[in-house]
Amino acid sequence: SVAEIHVEMGNYNAEYGQSSGGVVNIIIRSGQEKYHGVLFEYLRNGYFNAASPFGYVQSCVTCVPVKTVDPLKRNQFGGTFSGPLGIPHLFKAANTFFMFGYQKSILRDNTMSNAFVPTDAERGGDFSALLTVNPDNPIGSAEKLKNPVTGAKYANGYIDPSTFDPAAVALSQDLPHATGNGRTFYQVPLKEDFGEYVARVDHTFSPKEQMFAH
Repeated sequence: SVAEIHVEMGNYNAEYGQSSGGVVNIIIRSGQEKYHGVLFEYLRNGYFNAASPFGYVQSCVTCVPVKTVDPLKRNQFGGTFSGPLGIPHLFKAANTFFMFGYQKSILRDNTMSNAFVPTDAERGGDFSALLTVNPDNPIGSAEKLKNPVTGAKYANGYIDPSTFDPAAVALSQDLPHATGNGRTFYQVPLKEDFGEYVARVDHTFSPKEQMFAH
């Protein structure tokens, strides 16, 4: 559906003013005198992806290195159809042509992210790692916790677990267990679906008078 792409990087003509960056012109393909169609599909998934030579993980089941496969799944498909504007074998608009193109994109992947969660020590009320600047302190500065009700500081950074909010304790059961500074890494599923279409109609009045819409 694209006939030409033209990029202007500098020294623009007057018609391309008021732009500090590049100017991209995409010329859409026009219809033809005969009906013509194209179908395409691009597919990438675990059945076709080559495994990375460095992508080995230790399997807890077989206790041997297992080669991992790229989790990316990408499917792009669509097509174009063009020709004289009209209904085949019924009527045809003189000197009028159309082009229509459509593409569907389906993307599935896993992206790596990280977050800080309460450590096992903090689940038990021990927040002493926050008292000094050390590798187990995710804040990066000394912090003495205070009782939110009385305002008194907790001695030695210890909080009696029996005073924890039951709702917070229940919620923490769904968090992964962590040691050190509590930083944990996890994968976030990526799901994207979108469709794109483009259409153009051309009409020729005379060799010097033409009109198109897209």
